[in-house]
Formats: sequence, C-alpha cells, structure tokens
Amino acid sequence: MAVATAHVLHGIQSSSPSAFISQISNARASTGIDVLVAKAAGFPEPLFTGNQHQEPGITFDSTQIASILTLTGLTIGSLTAGNTDLWFKKLTHLASRAADASAVHTRIRMAEAFLVCNRISAGHRQEAVAQCRIGAIYDGSNEPMVPAGSTALAGTPTSAEHFFAGPVFINGTQVFGVQDIEIDFGRTLIEAGGESELYNTFVAEEGIAPVITIRTLDLPWTAFTINGTALTSMSVYLRKQATVGKTANATAEHIKFAATSGLIVLDESEAGDNNPQMATIRCVLKAPNASGASLTLTNGVAITT
Repeated sequence: MAVATAHVLHGIQSSSPSAFISQISNARASTGIDVLVAKAAGFPEPLFTGNQHQEPGITFDSTQIASILTLTGLTIGSLTAGNTDLWFKKLTHLASRAADASAVHTRIRMAEAFLVCNRISAGHRQEAVAQCRIGAIYDGSNEPMVPAGSTALAGTPTSAEHFFAGPVFINGTQVFGVQDIEIDFGRTLIEAGGESELYNTFVAEEGIAPVITIRTLDLPWTAFTINGTALTSMSVYLRKQATVGKTANATAEHIKFAATSGLIVLDESEAGDNNPQMATIRCVLKAPNASGASLTLTNGVAITT
C-alpha cells in the first residue's frame, strides 16, 4: 500500500523544569547538517561528501505564551536538567488516533537543550503567537537528538492560554486603537564547539536589542515628532482571553512588557480612499544604565497604566 503510517504532532515535553507545550501551530525538527562537498583539481564533479558540522533543533510557533515565558523569561531557558521530548502521535487507518498508552508513537529526545523566544506577534482580533527555538546541545555522551519509535505517549494536551493585543502606554499616555503589536527581542546567541567536534557544546546569549512595533488607528504626529522622541516609559500588555470574553483588567492573568529608555520613531502614517489611516510606531529600546535592562517582563499581572 502507498501509505502505511502517518503521524500528527502531539507536543513538546520538558521534564525539568516540568512543562508540556501543546498549543503549537507548527513545528519543524531539523538535523541541521552542514555538508562538506569537496572536489579534485580539474574534475567537474565532487569526489567527497561528508557531515562536517551539525546544529540540530526544533523551531515552532505557539500560542501558549505564558508557559513559554515562564520557561525562558527574557533570556535563554535552560532545559538541561532533564530530557526534552518532541512527540508525534500515530494515526489509525480508518479511525482516528492510536491510544496514548499504545507503544506505537514516536519520540525525538534531547538530553541537553535550551529554549528561546525570538518574537511575539499579537493583533486586535488575532491571537498572539510566539516564534520559538529549541536547540539541542551535545552533552559529551548522548547524541543531541535521539529518535525512538514504538513508544507510549507522555503529556496531556491543553488549550487554556490565549492572548491578544492589549493596551499600550507610551510616556504615560495610552495609544488608542491598537491593531497590532510585534515584540522582536533582537536576540543573538553564541553557539560554539571546538576541536572540530561535530556538535556545539556551549551556548550563551551574546546580546538582546528589543524593538517593539505598534500599528494603531491613532494619529500620533503631534506626540511623536518627525525626528523621533525620547522614550521614558512604556507598558505593553497582552490581554488574556476568557470563555465569555476577555479576562477582566483587574485579574492578574495578563502579560506585561515594560521599558524606560529608548527612541520612539513614527515610521509612517498610511491611508487611502475611505480606509482609516494606520500609523506605525517603532520603539527602539535601550538599557537605562549598566545595571538596568532594556525590557522587563511580568507574567500574570493586572492591566493598569
């Protein structure tokens, strides 16, 4: 038969710290192989190929933002205290899914790994999504990613964390009519190995240069000049969704990003025909001093000014 088996994504499980991420719209597990292709003088085709370097890992998009930020904060989330597993659930021919307890599913295990959140996008009526990466590191004995078939599933899928663009306050004034928020952490990593080993064995954050972009129906030309305006305070909220509407502002379940220093740039104000104008505000953040941070995070907070 042409198709004998098929699988769907089940989730990503971290054993320590304990977490199961199942609100995943897509995940891409990659071997990350860099192939050496070598030729000989005067010969038109390669005479040697080899795996010279490998950076395996997983990239994924998830709406389970509170759980992810609990693992990472604004830096690197270490998953090195236990195994991290990517699970695939087997489909059953002429039925639905194989039972979780049946030893027919597939797991990709990482003995040592890290998690970073690179970008969060949210809209007025578009759910917030985090773009994330799990990198697999060589621990000296285990392959960074080890597949295993014929296993029973672990982890219980949930769908309880849903966030949308919330209020934005810049320099003490609310920006009304927010349509989109994008938080780009501008993160760069140092990922290193040595002695021509196949895998990296060291990862550290090289730097972070956050930029927050807001698209709004507001018209802030008088507030933010054509030369830019110094940023002295900023609060950006992701508003949590409840069953019968949005979670109340006073309930401490929202997510807040805050900054106290940087430059506010009014990139453009776009309008046409009878469409309402849309302004794009870009806030390029910086640390207020050598002991401060350019961006802070509060996970589980009430919405205030």
